Amino acid sequence: ITTKNANLITSLIFEIGNRKLREIKNAKESKFMFNSLDEESNEILEVKRIDYYLTRENIILDAEVQDWRDSIKFAGNILLKRNKISKPHIDEMIQNIEDYGPYVVIKKGLALPHVEVLADEFDTSFLLLRLKNPVAYGVEKLDPIKYVCILVASQNKDHIKALFEFNNMVSNEKFMEKHDSAVSPKEVELLIRAFIHEQ
Repeated sequence: ITTKNANLITSLIFEIGNRKLREIKNAKESKFMFNSLDEESNEILEVKRIDYYLTRENIILDAEVQDWRDSIKFAGNILLKRNKISKPHIDEMIQNIEDYGPYVVIKKGLALPHVEVLADEFDTSFLLLRLKNPVAYGVEKLDPIKYVCILVASQNKDHIKALFEFNNMVSNEKFMEKHDSAVSPKEVELLIRAFIHEQ
């Protein structure tokens, strides 16, 4: 798939999701991080694949958290210590779920809390948690959540290709089975790299 096609597909997915959120909540002033890509932004972006972001330093296995809020705080605080996010951004991710519901749950057992930052404020970052004890995010058919991936997305949209690949990766049953049994972040990093380069 070309980068341009990935941009278009990902844009449409989030445009539909955002429209449904607006219909459900009727929140005229709500902030949504993913907007439709215009023609100018559909030009080929600097391509950084998901294995660029999800290296062993950004993969935490068997994290112990109390609930869904704690899972966001746990991951967010790691990024905060690395100067990849601010405390208000962490609070915003939690507040958005409290206001609009658990829209960040994208598949059974997996949530993607996210926040958009100014292009020159922070670089795009991903941080993936595998929870020791899965927690409920409030989506009955998709709970409990075992995997939480925090996405800090820069407005320059350099996350689009990586996000598309991430979705493909976590939708692959064989990959997730291997991830479930992985014993180290290094092992997961190698699994991700192998998956991406097989595509």
